[in-house]
Amino acid sequence: VAARSQSARKFLAPYCNRLSQTTIDHGVNLNSFTFNSQKSKHFICIARLTKVKRVDKVIEKFARFTAKYNGSEYKLYIAGVGEDEQALRELAAKYGVKENVVFCGLLPHKELAELVNQSQAAFIYTMRDLNLVSIPECLACGTPILTTTVPLLSRYIVESGMGQAKDDWTEDDIQYIVEHNDEMIANCHKHRYELSSRYRAEKMISVLSEQI
Repeated sequence: VAARSQSARKFLAPYCNRLSQTTIDHGVNLNSFTFNSQKSKHFICIARLTKVKRVDKVIEKFARFTAKYNGSEYKLYIAGVGEDEQALRELAAKYGVKENVVFCGLLPHKELAELVNQSQAAFIYTMRDLNLVSIPECLACGTPILTTTVPLLSRYIVESGMGQAKDDWTEDDIQYIVEHNDEMIANCHKHRYELSSRYRAEKMISVLSEQI
């Protein structure tokens, strides 16, 4: 058995006699999530519009970024639906970024991939989600991640130079990603194959070969 993360491996250890030291996460179809180094002046947040996702914090930090760093030309695309949508729309208006925050609703897979592909960064402020499929998908597109330390991939993101991970990230961290965008995009390209379904399949075959 190969667990998808060290946390999962720790959970499985008491129950599995043949548990590999190697962890294998879900892979990305690189044909669907194509790489792009030429980004537009916008960011993306992919999340259900519920309190646990803390999209309110994303809007707040984005608003502070636009004010502090003269970022009025930037847009924040929010892809998702949920019971907090109206409250979040009102929050954007309260912070004076109503015209900068675009609520996209549920997008078809192809449209979402294209929007991710063009974004300078993807924002995550979750307080609970350990596994987010959107993280490797964004990285495969060459889109750096700004996240809390909750997702299991947060450490990998930082160590690989593909974004930032802080539990209370701020508008200054957004600006840091803007200033270092080219470097982070290059790192995404460097590690792109590691995110692929093919690479994960090769790892699984290797694990199985070791057990034979």
